[in-house]
Amino acid sequence: IMLLGNAHLEMTGGSIADNSGYQGSAVMMYAPDSAQDARGTFLMAGGEIQDNASSKLGKRTPSGAVHVEGNAAFTMTGGAISGNSAAGGGKGGGVCVVDPGIQGDGTPMNTAFTMKAADEAGTQSTAAAGTISGNTASAGGGIYSYSDSVVLSAGTIEGNTAWNMGGGIYSEGNNDYYSTLHIQNACVTQNTASKQGGGMWFCPTGDA
Repeated sequence: IMLLGNAHLEMTGGSIADNSGYQGSAVMMYAPDSAQDARGTFLMAGGEIQDNASSKLGKRTPSGAVHVEGNAAFTMTGGAISGNSAAGGGKGGGVCVVDPGIQGDGTPMNTAFTMKAADEAGTQSTAAAGTISGNTASAGGGIYSYSDSVVLSAGTIEGNTAWNMGGGIYSEGNNDYYSTLHIQNACVTQNTASKQGGGMWFCPTGDA
C-alpha cells in the first residue's frame, strides 16, 4: 500500500503479508508538502502486518514493513506488526519513521508514530496498543525513530532483533539536529542486538 500526500488509511482487521520492496514493504507513507491539509494518516486498530521483507535498491537504505516520512502520521491502537525484515543495512524492521525536516534544516515536519490505547481517557495498558514483535533490521529491529514525534504511550515491543544496534528501538539524529523519542508507558522486552542496545539504542544525537 502506498499512501501519498494526504491519503488516509484505516485498518481494523485482515492481513498485509508476504510482500517485498525496499522501503515500506507493507505500507509506505510519504507526504512531501508540509501544509496542514496535505498530511497523510494511517490508523491501525487491528489486523496483522506480517512477514514482509525489504532489501537494498541502489543507494537507498531499506526500511521495514511500515515507512513513515514527511508530513505523515501513523497511529497504532491495536493489531500486530510481526516477522518483518529490512536487510542490507536496513532500518526499522517493524516501523521506520523519518522526519526530513530534522534531517535537513532542523525544522520538523512532525513525522509521527504513536502507540496508544484506543480510548485516551481510559487506562493506558501496554496491551491496548498492540504489539511489534519478531521483526529484524540492521538498526532498530522493532522501531527506527528519526523524529521528535514518536510517542509510545502503550503497546509491546517484544522479541525483535538488530544485526547492529537497537534490537527493540533505535533513536537517531545528526550532528546539527537531535531527535527525541517519547516513551510513556510501553513495554520493551526480550529484544536482541548483535552489538549494542538489545532493548534500546540512542546514538550520540538520538535522545529519549
